[in-house]
Amino acid sequence: MKLWVASLIVLALGGFAHGAHADECRPPAPGTWRSAKVVALQDNGEARLNSARRLEGEPRRAAAAEAEGLFRDIDRELSHAKHEGPSVSESTSPCLPITVVTLGEALELQGKYLEAIEQFQRVLDARASLEKQRFWAEALARAEKGLPAALKQTASVTVHVRGRDCALGAVHGQFDDGALPFDAPLRVNPGEHALRVQARGCLVWTKSFSAPSGAQLPIDVDLKPVPPPPPPPPIDTKILGLPRWLVVSGGVALAVVGVSVTSYLLLKPTPEQHFDCNGGVATTGCTQLH
Repeated sequence: MKLWVASLIVLALGGFAHGAHADECRPPAPGTWRSAKVVALQDNGEARLNSARRLEGEPRRAAAAEAEGLFRDIDRELSHAKHEGPSVSESTSPCLPITVVTLGEALELQGKYLEAIEQFQRVLDARASLEKQRFWAEALARAEKGLPAALKQTASVTVHVRGRDCALGAVHGQFDDGALPFDAPLRVNPGEHALRVQARGCLVWTKSFSAPSGAQLPIDVDLKPVPPPPPPPPIDTKILGLPRWLVVSGGVALAVVGVSVTSYLLLKPTPEQHFDCNGGVATTGCTQLH
């Protein structure tokens, strides 16, 4: 069993913060803590890690992800362990250095180089403390090797905004799911990425691109003003090919004629009919004689 395992049973240890961004790793003080469960998790995690190194492609990433999960389990296990000792500065995180290093190696095998860099850097930031305890020498050496290797795999993207005249305020940038700084190198994992730049008064600018390992990619953004709204559609001045005024006036005239004819028919008197003495129709009146 490795030297760190033999020494683990005499260590006081809290959990290191998951997702910490290059916080200094605070190594445990000896003498107050022990856990066979953590030892087993670390051994199983390193076994999966060694298996991943012998594989390629998706099988390698899958095995490395399993190793990562075991190292994360150590984090959760230790975060619930009873912690004794003086208070710790918020700039440091309690951790097991060998677990932090192997977590970084598992992340690196999955292509998560930025996360791996954070883990290696945490251990290297604690160099002064680790060098006082010789059983952390292996963790320190592996971090020293892992950091430059992971850095070499990342790419650098620098975004310059050239067209700002249309902007009615601040220009905002988004890189994948995070904020995008302008005119400064941004270290990214290799692979596919998406940019989005926007400002009030300008059209939204977007770009998708692939970043190869080790590449340095300058990207120029030329913002364009939002075009004015289109004019309203012209009013059609013709109906059935005739000028609108003629059709309208003709319609009014027809309406007047229609009203006149209707009125005449309604108001026309009914001719008076006359009857002779025998009941026949006559054009002159009939006088009944007595």
